[in-house]
Amino acid sequence: ERRARWGESASAMEEQIQESRFVAERVSRTVRQLDGAQMNVQQALALVEDVVNLKGCANGVVAALREDDLVGATGYVRQFHDIASIAAQASDDYERMVAAEKMLKSRVLDQFILATEGG
Repeated sequence: ERRARWGESASAMEEQIQESRFVAERVSRTVRQLDGAQMNVQQALALVEDVVNLKGCANGVVAALREDDLVGATGYVRQFHDIASIAAQASDDYERMVAAEKMLKSRVLDQFILATEGG
């Protein structure tokens, strides 16, 4: 009779262990899914932040070029190049930024030629 009770207790304990293992596996799977979702959200937020920063760069470089502030414009172009290309190309300001960079290069070259010819 004692053996029978031990057998029942062992079976009950084994069943509890199995149930606990299944619960742990479900929790672990859910945590992995949540972790993946969190990573996706963080990537999306970084993309949005880059697009917002690109808009600021585009506005800044245009204003700097308008004021003939080539050093300031260069800083905005540098920031533009630090932004992930996926984010940059997703923005409406990408082409504007590329055009502003070309204009900046042309103006810097003109200033260089003027400085070397004048001296």
